[in-house]
Amino acid sequence: MSTSTIKLQTTTSCTDILQQSRYHNLILYLPNTEYLLIFLFQLIIVFSIVNNLLTIQTCLRLSIRITNLGVYLILLSLSNLIRCIFLQTSLICDTQSLQRTALFYVSAISLNILNFSAMCYSSMIACERLFIECFNYPFYATRQRSCLFSIILLIITLLTQIPTVLLYFSGFSASIVISILTKIVKSIEFGTVLITCLLHIVSSLFVLRHISVHKVYINLGEQEYWCVWRQQMKNHMDFFIPPLCYILCILPWYLFKHVIYSCDRVSPTTILRLYFILIALANVPFTMTFLIYIYPSNVYMNEFRRSLAVLTTKIFIYGSHRKRTDSNMSNVTKISSIA
Repeated sequence: MSTSTIKLQTTTSCTDILQQSRYHNLILYLPNTEYLLIFLFQLIIVFSIVNNLLTIQTCLRLSIRITNLGVYLILLSLSNLIRCIFLQTSLICDTQSLQRTALFYVSAISLNILNFSAMCYSSMIACERLFIECFNYPFYATRQRSCLFSIILLIITLLTQIPTVLLYFSGFSASIVISILTKIVKSIEFGTVLITCLLHIVSSLFVLRHISVHKVYINLGEQEYWCVWRQQMKNHMDFFIPPLCYILCILPWYLFKHVIYSCDRVSPTTILRLYFILIALANVPFTMTFLIYIYPSNVYMNEFRRSLAVLTTKIFIYGSHRKRTDSNMSNVTKISSIA
């Protein structure tokens, strides 16, 4: 018997970002909801694969991969690529009525792990920029710090999923235990979002303040502080686009999920429309990594162009070599046939 047909004896509600127990009661209020869900997530998966592959291609350049920022970006992109697999399996479970199977629960837990990991890597990118700008950490410092932090964050992320595993697979029959585990799972999920958002906000504000104060000091106070603040924020958009995008995309979805989604006072049609809009928005930080982290930075874009030029050159050389080889082989064949 395949894992997708094993029915688990549990009445717990799902807590991952794709599946909500109330969703299946709402799809009657909008036509073609299932097709919209399939199209939306296929689009998310395609964009995620393209963006994250381009990000990895750029970050594997020597000048980037030897930095702590490069390590975090590579890990972020890898986790987002693996996430695409479990997005697809969750979508299959959702559209094929497999919500109470082992495949569904494994996909939900894996998605939670990968989502939390991506949130942590994104936060560490913001913190690493804080260390470099405000605490004079060298840009090309040893990568031991990023590797150590990544391992610690992975262990913490795995530990946070213990209540979810117990909720899905333990088979508790007592409603009190299930209620407690559900509250713990929701608290961990919302707490992770709030902590990572706070890290992004604090890091961005400290970096912006440090740069602005430095510029005012250099200009001997000739410019107003707030004018310098706005100017530096515009000049260093590559620093501030990732935190802004993360906060504006992730936070609304989790507020909706934990507050509005279970509210009976909001009409079902409105809830379902918000569901699709906000869940698409919540996937932007995991999907558009190249546009968020690489494209706004002149340094990273120069490395991307070099990597693209090198790749194109290798393909061209390989193609030319292949043509010459085929031509030589055809000449040898003709000579041997004449002989």
